[in-house]
Amino acid sequence: MIKNNMKILIINESLNLGGAESMSVELANALVGKKIKTYFASAPGPLLKRLNKNIIFFEIPKYNLFSINKIVNKLFNIILEIKPDIIHNHGATISIFVGIALKRSKLNSVNIITHHSRKFTRLPKILAVGLLNKYCDHIIAISQSKFNELQKMGFYINKLSLIPNFVDCDLINKYINSFDKESIYQQLDISRDSYIITMIGRLIPTKRFDKFIEIIALCSTKLKKEIVGLIIGEGPMQKNLDELSRNYSDKVKIYFLGYQKNVYKYLSISNIFLFPSEHEVLPMGLIEASASGIPIICSNIPGNNDIVRDGYNGFLVNGSEKEYCNYILGLFNNKKLLEKMSNNGINRAREFFDKNLIIDKILSLYKKLYLKT
Repeated sequence: MIKNNMKILIINESLNLGGAESMSVELANALVGKKIKTYFASAPGPLLKRLNKNIIFFEIPKYNLFSINKIVNKLFNIILEIKPDIIHNHGATISIFVGIALKRSKLNSVNIITHHSRKFTRLPKILAVGLLNKYCDHIIAISQSKFNELQKMGFYINKLSLIPNFVDCDLINKYINSFDKESIYQQLDISRDSYIITMIGRLIPTKRFDKFIEIIALCSTKLKKEIVGLIIGEGPMQKNLDELSRNYSDKVKIYFLGYQKNVYKYLSISNIFLFPSEHEVLPMGLIEASASGIPIICSNIPGNNDIVRDGYNGFLVNGSEKEYCNYILGLFNNKKLLEKMSNNGINRAREFFDKNLIIDKILSLYKKLYLKT
């Protein structure tokens, strides 16, 4: 195990709402739970209040082209003050800034990045690869497809690890079993025998919440029964999706629930998790749904198929709204399969994405890299 006096600095560009930001906070909190001295640096945001009070927080300037020097200088001062053994970044740009600051400091801290995105958005790929190879000691891919992509891009294989994001399966089980489901039905004004289909994510075009609405409207028509759709998340597509949902108001009830700190309240009453997204690395919503025992029907794309094993804890779909609908109706008409997939989802989450398992992998990597310095 890693030595107790090791100092870990977690860095994110900001603490706005997002999967990478949430995971960096969860990682920092988990490290503190292991009695490891943990620090956190980022521009502030809504997720700051979720950071454990025992974590020392350093504010850095918000990123823009004119703040780069200020960010690097601030990071330089933080690194000199803390003298961390491990610096674990959650973002490519900020990890390069850390690498520059670290070179100036002349300290031997290990510089690690977990890359949560499918692509590099601020730099040409060839430049991003060169800078990260130069300034980062190690890169963590959160999915097998991402690992393969990084290797093809030219990252050194000895600098790559595959460690996925995590959830606390024991805590999720407690959540799911503790909610008063009747009160949730009453809150949403829906009947207990309603079919409830849920989706979680940022309301952006590539997530295809529009397709989610169209699929459940088609299912409702075929079933001749009202289906309730729960949409959990925020984003720029909110207005368009709200307008689309009104077009199908005679067939489905769509609830826009916004960002939820605890999504398990609504997963506890969900029958199916539908996710027709077009672009993913490792979507947390699928991991949360699987750990909650919700069968998943999702697009067959890299990232999704790291979580869903076709026919085991859900179905991977290549086709149209009609094909999604056929899988949904098949599950609603086969209660035994629905229950089997529910149990399989919980087992798969525990086997591959449980917090204790993943934190142990991260600590083992820290130890291995630290011993090399």
